[in-house]
Amino acid sequence: MDHKHKRTIVSGQAESNTGIKSAPPPSRDIFVYRVHKETITEQLHQHLVDNEIEVRGLECVSHDDSVNKSFKLIVPVTDYAKVFNGALWPKGIYV
Repeated sequence: MDHKHKRTIVSGQAESNTGIKSAPPPSRDIFVYRVHKETITEQLHQHLVDNEIEVRGLECVSHDDSVNKSFKLIVPVTDYAKVFNGALWPKGIYV
């Protein structure tokens, strides 16, 4: 006999004083490229923070002799859509 059970899922909303916490949202890796070669990692990091994006990781992945710079950016999934807003980035940078 095939039994199908309807499952209910709820999301906690109460503040907890017991030390029980939820896990942080998962991360997403994003590739940012065609960045001017004189841009330093700290400049890009500050730009993202100024635009209220949580940076979990940021590293330059291009070679020193590359014409442009490329970066690997790690953000929480909750900020993923913000990173793909074209208004966030200077003209010519690709994400």
